[in-house]
Amino acid sequence: MRMTKLIAAVVFFAILGSGAATASDSSPLRILLTNDDGWDSPAIQAMKDRLRANGHEVILTAPAENRSGSGASLTLEAVAVVEQGPDEFAIDGTPAACVFIGLILMGEAPDLVISGANIGFNGGNGGIHSGTIGAAFTGVESGIPALAIATDSPSSDPTDAVSAAHFANVADFTARLVDRLARHSHGHGLLPRGIVLKVGYTPLDPADVAGIRLAEQGEAGLFNIGYTEVAPGLFAPTITPGDPADLDPNSDVALFLDGNVTLLPLDIDQTAARRVHARVRIAVLGLQP
Repeated sequence: MRMTKLIAAVVFFAILGSGAATASDSSPLRILLTNDDGWDSPAIQAMKDRLRANGHEVILTAPAENRSGSGASLTLEAVAVVEQGPDEFAIDGTPAACVFIGLILMGEAPDLVISGANIGFNGGNGGIHSGTIGAAFTGVESGIPALAIATDSPSSDPTDAVSAAHFANVADFTARLVDRLARHSHGHGLLPRGIVLKVGYTPLDPADVAGIRLAEQGEAGLFNIGYTEVAPGLFAPTITPGDPADLDPNSDVALFLDGNVTLLPLDIDQTAARRVHARVRIAVLGLQP
C-alpha cells in the first residue's frame, strides 16, 4: 500500500511539470476552505477570492479566532457558528471541528478540502502540532482529498500591501495546482486515497522562486517548541530556532529555506515500517498479559 501511494505521488509530481493548466482545463469543483489563523486572515481571504474567480464553489468554515497549534484536536462542546457572508462562516471551534461542521453545512461531500494558506511555514516534524495540517487530515479522514498550504509573510505586517500581493501569489499557485490535479484525476480522485498534500510556498516573488520540489518530512524543523517554568507552578511556551546543520537536504524545511515551493505527500496511515514491527516483536517475545 505504501509503495503504491509513493508511486502515485511521484507520478502526480511528474504531471505537475507537464504543460500549463488554466481554469478552463477542468470543471468547477466544490471546495471546503478552512485554516487555523481565523476566518478573516488575509491569506485565507485571498485564497477564497482566487478559487472563486477560477469558477469553483467555495464554502469557508474557519475558526472565529486564531487557533494555531491545535493539531487535529476537536472542540468537545457546543460550537457557535456565525455566518459572515455568503458561504462564509466563523466557527468557535478548532480547525478540525470547522471541517466537520463545514461538511454538514455543505450537505453533499466536497471534491476537495483546502486548509490555508497558513501564515507561518509549518515544516518538519513540528507539523504534528499544526492546526492547518490537522484540518487537512480531518478532511482525508472523511474520505476527501486535502491540501495543507503554508507560507511565511514577506513583511512583519501580514496586512500590508507587500503581504497582500504575496498571499495573492500563493492563492494563484494553489488555484493552478488544483486545476492541474483535477485535469489529470480521470475520475480517480484529485489525490491518492489517504493522502494530504502539504504545500510550502517560499516568501518570494514567483520570478525569484528556485523551483518546485518534492520533499520529505525530515526529523528537524525551523524551530523547537517547549515550555519553561517562569514562576513556581507557572510554565510559558518557548520557541527557539532550529539548527540548520540538523536539516536533511531533502526535507521540506531545507528546500523551503533554499527558496523552493515544496510539495510533501503525507499519509494518514501512520503504521511504522515492517522492520520496526520486527524489533517490537522480538522485544515483547514471551511477555504475558
